Amino acid sequence: MKSQFIKEIIENHFPCQVGFVKARIFNELTEKIIKYNDINQKLHLVENDVEKRINPFLIFPQAKTIIVVIFPYASQNLGIQNKSHVVSRSSWGVDYHLVIKDKLKIIQDLLKVEYGAESLVISDNHALHDRHLAYLAGLGNYGKNTLLINKKYGSYFFISSILTDLKLNIEEYDKPTFEDICKDCNRCLKACPTRAISEGRFINAKSCMSYLTQSKAEVPSEFLEKFSKFTFGCDFCQVSCVYNSNINENILHEFKPTDREIITVKDLENLSNKTFNKRYKTLAASFRGKNVLLRNAILVSANNNNFEDLKNLDKINDCDKMYLKQAIKYAKDKINKGEN
Repeated sequence: MKSQFIKEIIENHFPCQVGFVKARIFNELTEKIIKYNDINQKLHLVENDVEKRINPFLIFPQAKTIIVVIFPYASQNLGIQNKSHVVSRSSWGVDYHLVIKDKLKIIQDLLKVEYGAESLVISDNHALHDRHLAYLAGLGNYGKNTLLINKKYGSYFFISSILTDLKLNIEEYDKPTFEDICKDCNRCLKACPTRAISEGRFINAKSCMSYLTQSKAEVPSEFLEKFSKFTFGCDFCQVSCVYNSNINENILHEFKPTDREIITVKDLENLSNKTFNKRYKTLAASFRGKNVLLRNAILVSANNNNFEDLKNLDKINDCDKMYLKQAIKYAKDKINKGEN
């Protein structure tokens, strides 16, 4: 079968898992996305257009099949995982957008040579609901934290897809197997510092620390004190999950931590945008720019009473950003309280 041949080729090339979904409009998602949009009121980092979230033909009109590929990323590194100012695990190593597109270009070329098939590689740079695609491909079940959990990788994996005009026989497409994998477990709900996770498997994204560390808006005052560890992203709900407790899988070498995963105020305060891009441009956490990371680092240092990291606050030049001004003021107030 074509699907088995393609699956073996991909899984023999890379540490990953593969599934196949028949291309269609995923109307079953409509109600869920509308509810999510109602709860979260037009997020800046998420596509709000329902049609774009469910319709692969808007991206690749001739699509017949969606090949879903999940790649595990680093689940642990004793040298950095317990430190403050660390970026979340999905940002360790080289930006996965760059890595996965490059890897799957090999498969894209193979589809062309073997079957004359046209295809398009997508990896988190699109509007489609990629977790739903991976679920339909039989690659995991939803946890209460809304992340997809795979039996082998836990929730520590990236989702990518290849949209192709290659048609498979109906029996070659995978089927999801729903299972309530969480049952009475509420570890992720308790671990979430802002209580953004609900029993109903919905997240109030504007309260989610991962979203807050990426936002260019001022942080709601009640959440300023929650910046305790991460300069970018958040792993608390993942680290608490029982399905992530014993993950130790082979990963692409590009996803292994380098020397850029801990980012303090001192690391950023004197960098020009040009220098920042030169040092951090292949780090996934860099996509929101220097000032967002600087804001986060200031808040983390303030909440850990790391006043040494904050001693040059008055020399930060890019403070025309309201979100950065807010962090500087918050840190100065902390310093003043500490000195009294």
